[in-house]
Amino acid sequence: MPYFPFAGRQVFYEDHGQGSPLLLLNGVFMSTTSWEPFVPVFSRQNRLLLLDFLDQGKSDKMEYQYSQEIQVDVAVALLDYLGLEAAHVVGISYGGQIALRMALSKVGRVTKLVLANTTARVDSWLSDVGGGWAQALDTGSATSFFRTAMPRIYSRHFYNEKLAWLRQREQGFARSFSPSVAGAFSRLLSSAENVDLIPRLQEVGIATLLISAQHDEVTPYQMQLEMLSHLPRALHLVIPDCGHASMYEKPREFALAVLGFIDNSLEVNIG
Repeated sequence: MPYFPFAGRQVFYEDHGQGSPLLLLNGVFMSTTSWEPFVPVFSRQNRLLLLDFLDQGKSDKMEYQYSQEIQVDVAVALLDYLGLEAAHVVGISYGGQIALRMALSKVGRVTKLVLANTTARVDSWLSDVGGGWAQALDTGSATSFFRTAMPRIYSRHFYNEKLAWLRQREQGFARSFSPSVAGAFSRLLSSAENVDLIPRLQEVGIATLLISAQHDEVTPYQMQLEMLSHLPRALHLVIPDCGHASMYEKPREFALAVLGFIDNSLEVNIG
């Protein structure tokens, strides 16, 4: 399996296809395997790169608390390891915050930016949601955590309709759950506290697509509107009848939005 070294640790990645590099960045509770259904379509015209952040998936776990900047450095280290100057970067939720930080602090390394179900600031409500998830992790019960977090992540309609699928995922999660996994999730959640990138959004000079979901409770539509008002070269798309996990609830719409933006060479004058 492919790994690359970072600060004495091993980071897992996947490399698929050829063409313009396209880097997908995970949400907190995701891993490279979360993108498996998207690999064929996303690698058809692009060199698709998947990455497990530190404390995620098959990458090494940490022993101390860190800030999101370390995950930015991990993503850039992957590009360096592969000899790539830049890539289109797509981030969902937590991964969107890392993608946004990349665009701000690693100028020239991101060509186009997609921020799906992402917020540029963590308000008190979202901080308490994350705190509730962390407390559920502390119980040591996979079921308690799953049933605390998942109803927020999926729309009510999807949750009720796909309950059997969700119960299967819950059972799989329980089999892999451990104190180490709980600690890793808690550190990831903590690294996203006190985020406020709103004052810097005007510095993002590259073409950006914001993807919102109509029923997203975690990063509500109104928070993307706030970002849109500050980003100088942003387009905005709303996926209807969908919750926070837009890639799972509406995979076709999600893929069409991402690839329609990434692979379109036409320059759009915004503003």
